[in-house]
Amino acid sequence: MPGRSWRCITGLGLQKTSGDKYDVEVNAAGRDTVTVVFKSCRRRRLKPFDLIELIALNKETDNQGGHTYDLKAKIELKNDQRWPAAPGASAIRKEFADRAQFRILTRTIDGKAQATNLLVIPINKS
Repeated sequence: MPGRSWRCITGLGLQKTSGDKYDVEVNAAGRDTVTVVFKSCRRRRLKPFDLIELIALNKETDNQGGHTYDLKAKIELKNDQRWPAAPGASAIRKEFADRAQFRILTRTIDGKAQATNLLVIPINKS
């Protein structure tokens, strides 16, 4: 079994994403599920997105101190003129909602090629 592999990813703070606006909605979908909606309302600095995932990491660590995924779903944004907010959604179990987050990877800031950059947006706003 192979060991861990690493990739250089730069975490983006609020100063890097100023001018960009994102919205997250969580709606009841069933007895045990919620629908999580990601809206990219305004993308000025970070476009295009290379990957948007909805993830929830397991609370327990493995023997190397890392976490496994309880949830990992790729989010496809709708590219439709009727949806300027470009929504993307996924249904998840309620038990993951408190620790779920959107993870956005991009290689472009202000139209210029960069190293891979990561923006994390938690769905729990508390």
